[in-house]
Amino acid sequence: MDLALIVLKQVFILIAYASTGVIAVKGKLISASVSKSLSNVLIYVISPFMIIDSLNREYDPTVTKGFLWAIVAGTLVILLFILLGHLVFFRKEHPAVGVERYALAFSNCGFIGIPLISGIFGTEAIIYIVSSMVVFNVLIWIYGVWVLQKGSKLQWKKVFINPGNISVAIGLLIYFCQIPIPSVAATIINGIGSTNSFFSMFTIGVLCSSMQLKSVLLNRRILYVSLCRLVFAPLIAFFAIIFWIPVILPGEGVFVASVLAVVAIMPVALNLPMMCQICNRDDNVGYAGNVVAVSTFLCIVTVPLLTTLLTSVLEFWN
Repeated sequence: MDLALIVLKQVFILIAYASTGVIAVKGKLISASVSKSLSNVLIYVISPFMIIDSLNREYDPTVTKGFLWAIVAGTLVILLFILLGHLVFFRKEHPAVGVERYALAFSNCGFIGIPLISGIFGTEAIIYIVSSMVVFNVLIWIYGVWVLQKGSKLQWKKVFINPGNISVAIGLLIYFCQIPIPSVAATIINGIGSTNSFFSMFTIGVLCSSMQLKSVLLNRRILYVSLCRLVFAPLIAFFAIIFWIPVILPGEGVFVASVLAVVAIMPVALNLPMMCQICNRDDNVGYAGNVVAVSTFLCIVTVPLLTTLLTSVLEFWN
């Protein structure tokens, strides 16, 4: 099947998942206020199990080499996004400039990226997404906290001790040491982790259900932030960094670069409103939620187009 059709099919599936969240709220089965609780379930329960399950595999030197290079490339991409954020959103006096810089720096590599990439490339690609999540989980507690509330005290404990890093550490220990997991435990881990695709999109649907997308979509500032996150920054990162991975890493490089390219074009990280609350910036929570909602809505169009374009370039380059 043509790559464009695969991507469109996967995006349609994710939209259907998200629609169930909207329907649940509109049908008054649940309240939109539970979105934060649902996000906590994803962060503290489902995502960690999914990460551990993805790393419960037979050791492969080629995959390991690709994983390590993916960490390096993923770090460079996020640092490039941080630099671009300060160049593009340079008005320090704007009350939500921190939100906009955070939005450009961090993509939804977990909640949307994992189900989309696993649908396109298969579950074997998840190990390369984990590399991005390692960098993501560290930098949101360093740069993310700093940019949302300058002068705030850095929470070093949370930089290293958080659900994402703990699950990655456990998963890497299992992978590198080839620690056998009992079949019953493996089934439980896989069962919980496999709900990530539906549950993450259901949560996004619940989040978007309480927003007036029509009016928000007319906000030029939010549209500008969203397009920078979805189109302009990813294209710069692709040709500056990701495009060259196959040269450095022959063989597996095209696959690794394809995964990182899709990660780069994901919408704004879902945890942005929650991070605003953690940083005591309640005045920015609403704006942050609107940025997340609009970028997620627009990715329906941008993700299929850019995924097809960038992966086609990589295949041609190979």
